[in-house]
Amino acid sequence: MMQLKDVLTTGEVATLLKVTTNTVAKWFDAGLIDGFKHPGSNTRRISKPEFLKFVDKHNVPIKRLQKEPFLTTAQCARLCFVTTNTITKWIDRSILPGFSLGTERRLVFHRDLIRFMKDKKIPLIRAKDFVPTMVGEEKKPKKKKPRKKKAGRKGKKRGRRKR
Repeated sequence: MMQLKDVLTTGEVATLLKVTTNTVAKWFDAGLIDGFKHPGSNTRRISKPEFLKFVDKHNVPIKRLQKEPFLTTAQCARLCFVTTNTITKWIDRSILPGFSLGTERRLVFHRDLIRFMKDKKIPLIRAKDFVPTMVGEEKKPKKKKPRKKKAGRKGKKRGRRKR
């Protein structure tokens, strides 16, 4: 992990935890992570001890989060052929190794999910083709499909109606 400064911005915390700055601001405003606001600009700052306390409290594997790709509950659900609620229950009951970032958002490392699927004999059909991306990596733009032309009105003229 990189060397932390004594005081972090919401953007720096967001980068470290792989979330958006808005998420960190919401945590700050809800009291999930402590810090202070600058009086003139109202920008939020989080001290290094408060950030580390948040990471410890929520068992966030910060070093691993910087190096390994992870999946959301929705992505895990698609790969395991179950619902997102099932994935959430598995994580909460420690059946599937995962972690939460202080809110309802739960994440699972790709390697842990593959190991879990092999242990539970869940088919790896979708997992073989799925390549997780690290947050911050550029995603290739999707090719746009050509739009289908809508069926026009037959026999009716377009334009303004006469009165």
